[in-house]
Amino acid sequence: MKFYFYKNNRVNLNKVFETFKQSLREFLLEQDAIVDITKLKKDPTNKMRGYYFGVVVAMVKVELYNLGNDMYSVNDVHDILKEENFFYEYIHIKTKNGMVKTKVYKSISNKDGDRKESLAYIDACIRWAAEFLNITIPEPNEYGIELEIKGE
Repeated sequence: MKFYFYKNNRVNLNKVFETFKQSLREFLLEQDAIVDITKLKKDPTNKMRGYYFGVVVAMVKVELYNLGNDMYSVNDVHDILKEENFFYEYIHIKTKNGMVKTKVYKSISNKDGDRKESLAYIDACIRWAAEFLNITIPEPNEYGIELEIKGE
């Protein structure tokens, strides 16, 4: 089957979609079905998370320590960065007394995060650190890490 979809070692997407459409058509002719089509999001990569926690958060933590704030853990610095860079959203929860507006922090985890949002957030953290802490955080490519989103 793999050879069928490949041409010159590249995926032949026209063949993939035609085969999918034909299979779906045959399936729907045999029985009723509900088809849910959703756009898949790309999760943050391990390299992206490693750069964020190993470089960005670490350098911000060191600079906060140099400024006399020696009480912050890595998680505290991560929370500070999320708050300062608006990495959250408000949701409305219905209660028996009415609607309550609640702040929910976004995630940079592989399970719950979104690659585009995480990339924008890391960039915002770097700019925030430069502006408010006067530190220059090295770009990921200086560490041999590729963070851009491919295929979008």
